[in-house]
Amino acid sequence: MASLPDLPDDLFGVPAPGPKWGFLPPVWFGMPLVPWLRLLVRYRFRVSPRHWLRALSTTLIAPLNSLLGCYTTAIYGWRLARTQVTAPLFVVGHWRSGTTLLHELLALDPRHAWPDGYACFCPVHFRRTRYVLRALLAWAVPKQRPMDSMAFDLALPQEDEFALLFMGAPSPYESLAFPFASGRQMTRLDPALLDAREQARFDRAMRRFFASVMLGQEERRLVLKSPPHMGRLETLARLYPKLKVVHIVRDPRAVIPSMIKMMTILGPLMQLNGRLPEQPVTALFRNYALLFERFQAGRAQLPPDALVEIRYEDLVADPIAVLRDLYARLDLGDFAPLEQALCQQVEAGRFRRASLPPLTAAQRQAIEAYGADTLRRYGYL
Repeated sequence: MASLPDLPDDLFGVPAPGPKWGFLPPVWFGMPLVPWLRLLVRYRFRVSPRHWLRALSTTLIAPLNSLLGCYTTAIYGWRLARTQVTAPLFVVGHWRSGTTLLHELLALDPRHAWPDGYACFCPVHFRRTRYVLRALLAWAVPKQRPMDSMAFDLALPQEDEFALLFMGAPSPYESLAFPFASGRQMTRLDPALLDAREQARFDRAMRRFFASVMLGQEERRLVLKSPPHMGRLETLARLYPKLKVVHIVRDPRAVIPSMIKMMTILGPLMQLNGRLPEQPVTALFRNYALLFERFQAGRAQLPPDALVEIRYEDLVADPIAVLRDLYARLDLGDFAPLEQALCQQVEAGRFRRASLPPLTAAQRQAIEAYGADTLRRYGYL
């Protein structure tokens, strides 16, 4: 990555607080005991005093998750071992680029399968506990995401990175618990850069979770969404040679401020240690540049017809035309089953064109320095 200047921590100020989430179980509530202890050991149990209750509650429930996971394996293990995932469709893109919107639109196709929020947050036992525990948790989770007011529900499509993390796979999402080490955690983005033991742990978690989602619906195509997948295309192509990838990109002058707002709002809800890394704004910008660098390197590992790139701005302007073209270019089958549902979404006013946020000269200069390649490559200049 090219050398870029450090940035002042107050470059974007402090965003106003988002809507309150009320009571929310710790985001780590679905983690089994071994991955939970491994996470704590990796960061030397550096839990801040104000988060002791959060860590204690997770520690108490983690053994139950492990037991339920063993019970689920006893019931489904032989079927999971035989469940094949051959040509999954991965939605990738930097955080705040529209990956959630695109994932939810693709999930409207009845020929697609996808993990919901409950599966991603309780990955080792969701097959046996979904209809009981999801109903019990429904009252405790918010109806909207605090950073953008999009609908939130454990029954909606969710990103599988949470499931992989909870199952013990190496993940940059470890920074949600311990943000002070976010620079080091980005090295865990792609298992191809880690040792053989970590790679094997990632492979096992991904294969097991994807098989669990597909159990009983093997005739469908699995559709997944996770921003970190953007930086691990080499690993995804190794595990799933027939994969399809759609990359959604958005103007970095909108993405970066939105990302800072999201981390300011969500961070306190998930942290076990509130200490930020040195120069947190610089770290965020460098992670942005690193993710695109890894993406450009990894796309060379994909078959020539396996990747399509779209712009968020084009998607919200004409979703039907963009997705029809996407289906044709990735050979996803007849577009008609999705088109009717999309028309209903358009009529309901689901799509709105957001303008760029007001930026100071210093903010614009910083974004255009770190996002120069994205701005040029995707026609934002």
